[in-house]
Amino acid sequence: MRIAILSDIHSNLAAFEAVLEDLQAQAVDHVVINGDVINGGPDPRACLDLARATGYTLLAGNHERYIRDYDLPVRPAEWASDLWKPSLWTVNQFSQAERAALHDLATTYHTDELLVVHASPRHDQDSVFAITPQRELAAMFVDTPQTIIRSHNHIPQFRPWGERMIVTTGAVGQPLDGSPWAKYAIAERKPQGWRVKHRVVMYDVDTTVKRFHSSGYYEAAYPMSRLYLREVQLGTHHIVPFLRLQQQWLKSDPQLSSEQAVKRFLEL
Repeated sequence: MRIAILSDIHSNLAAFEAVLEDLQAQAVDHVVINGDVINGGPDPRACLDLARATGYTLLAGNHERYIRDYDLPVRPAEWASDLWKPSLWTVNQFSQAERAALHDLATTYHTDELLVVHASPRHDQDSVFAITPQRELAAMFVDTPQTIIRSHNHIPQFRPWGERMIVTTGAVGQPLDGSPWAKYAIAERKPQGWRVKHRVVMYDVDTTVKRFHSSGYYEAAYPMSRLYLREVQLGTHHIVPFLRLQQQWLKSDPQLSSEQAVKRFLEL
């Protein structure tokens, strides 16, 4: 049995289409789309429509949660900040009923000694790194099978954990491992257990760059869209390092605007 796991498309239609084309030659038995299909890019509706049209197993990630929870009676105050402009733009690409339908997505996929989940069963924003303590892994993954395939961190990784193996897939539409190319994984059931390989798919990054502008996303989500665009172009972290530095800068300069902070960050 061969299962393809692709995740973190982040509204990057060109990358998503390239991976789906690559899949046609891989002779897989099943495909799991492991969350974060939408948000952070210019084509959320097209990507979600395409994901649903494939008929593949579609799981929710934290970005599906952001969009579906926009309509909760008590909306978090941060939605008014520049940081959430990209998400607000995505919210406005869907009707309230379409956003509500995201509640119907499953959060895990199980098969023979294999678990697929966006981040962890505990929370859709849990991270796993080489230095994550084993006690923290035990809190994230309770009564889980021998092989765990997760995504969320956008960097391909194998993390041994006792007799278990935790595999983190790369990202389709927003890779952060130093290469802009789309990444996904294929798990194959062998007599000795599951074996996972990462795949890299080249695609026309310039097509996505142009969509940032032609879709209206870049202007509507500015200034955060500048950072998302750089992540797509370079395949490197921008959002998280920026947020950490911004918090430091605001302590000494509370009047620093988001636009000024982004400009300062990109000039470092």
